[in-house]
Amino acid sequence: MYKMVKRVIKAAFRSLGLEVTKAKNIYGNNLDIIGEFIDSKGYKFHLLKGYRRMLWGFDWEGMNKDRSVPSTETVRKLGYIRKGRDQVADLVHFLSIYGLKVEGRDVLEVGCFDGAASYALMEAGARCVHGIDHARGFIPSENPTDAEITQQRDWLQALRDSVCLEFKRNSKACKPERVMFSDQDISNFIETNKYDLLVSTVTLEHILNPRKAFKAMFDALRPGGISFHNYHPFFCTSGAHFDTCDFPWGHVRLNNDDFRQYIRTFRPNEIDISEYRFFRTINRLTLTDLKEIALNTGFKVVDFYVSVDNWHDVTPVIYAQSKST
Repeated sequence: MYKMVKRVIKAAFRSLGLEVTKAKNIYGNNLDIIGEFIDSKGYKFHLLKGYRRMLWGFDWEGMNKDRSVPSTETVRKLGYIRKGRDQVADLVHFLSIYGLKVEGRDVLEVGCFDGAASYALMEAGARCVHGIDHARGFIPSENPTDAEITQQRDWLQALRDSVCLEFKRNSKACKPERVMFSDQDISNFIETNKYDLLVSTVTLEHILNPRKAFKAMFDALRPGGISFHNYHPFFCTSGAHFDTCDFPWGHVRLNNDDFRQYIRTFRPNEIDISEYRFFRTINRLTLTDLKEIALNTGFKVVDFYVSVDNWHDVTPVIYAQSKST
């Protein structure tokens, strides 16, 4: 019975011009091929069912549509506390390699979003934590209204309030009164000589004026201060973030016009938000660019660790197509 149903489904897809087969994706999982996109150069790309969900590990589409006031239940369900603590655990481990600690430091977190990492930094022993993020950057519009910005700012505050309640519920070490948040763009940050430690997670790729931002970060630190960034560059496999294509490294392998055509053909409900995020909220810094900017704005690069976990999955075809765009 199962085999007969399977044959019927495959026949139905073939009648639409689609071939359903099993394909080994870059992570060794089997995903169905449910379509094909041909770009302006004639290259063919197989679309893998569930690829984006597999790559990110959660339902971004569903979460992005839900703009209700975040509850503590939502915070627990989406694992915000765990993610924040994991980020800080990575930081603590890295600092320990150099004999450094979070304890007793005044910390600035750039791109704090839900605030979980800010509270986790306090939990880890920071003296005080200032988390900043720019509500304007979360709105998929070139010219948002004041009302839209206020609504986004209020939503972020409600999310952080729920995160705070969760930390207060299960952590004696966290002192919420020593954590503050403000709606600021790091590129326009004007506090100077105030922090011992500056951190960010998956934030640098969203900074559209990185030289100005790095100068502001350098000025915000006291002499001998430390800057730590966990960077999610555009040129990694999920570098298009939630607008990743349905095939490996699609955002790099397609040129801009082909990317637009791909979204319009296969994800028409995402045209506006994808084009805004893809072209206006993610920079195209290479790792070489990033290192050069850091050095030229006064920083000394103590370490520059690059993860290459997926490099062995890059085929000669993927590499050639990426280089040509």
